[in-house]
Amino acid sequence: MRMMLGNQICLVTGGSRGIGKGIVKTLSEKGYKVAFTFNNKEQLAKDLEKQLNGNGGNVKSFQMLIEDRKSVVSALAEIKNHFNGFISVLVNNAAIAQEKPFDKITDIDWKTMLKVNLQGPFICSQEALPDMIKNRWGRIVNITSIGGQWGGFNQVHYA
Repeated sequence: MRMMLGNQICLVTGGSRGIGKGIVKTLSEKGYKVAFTFNNKEQLAKDLEKQLNGNGGNVKSFQMLIEDRKSVVSALAEIKNHFNGFISVLVNNAAIAQEKPFDKITDIDWKTMLKVNLQGPFICSQEALPDMIKNRWGRIVNITSIGGQWGGFNQVHYA
């Protein structure tokens, strides 16, 4: 079963800035319905939403804490309701980095990095997948960093 491009709803996590913003722009320009999430940069998200919708896009931002399953479930329900359909393409892009010397990394720093960068994409994929299976079509794209191959200065817990 092949989906019509205009009917596909794409979700880009962490889409208000950086690489995520570029992905949101490209998907919107290609004619997708695009939902994207932000954590705390609401104004950036609203500005991007306004810009792309002003250019003929069908884009909506949603606040979501990627590491919190309840927040993910709630955001996915809002997205499906807003666009009246299911998420057919999930782009797991949201992530955090923190520069800190190894001996200054706290247990909270470590846990936060793992929750956002690893657990978050797991939760989003697990929650989006049932609709993809039910509708017999879907794609999950995981954006990763080459930082894990060689690390970065003061980024041990990121790499």
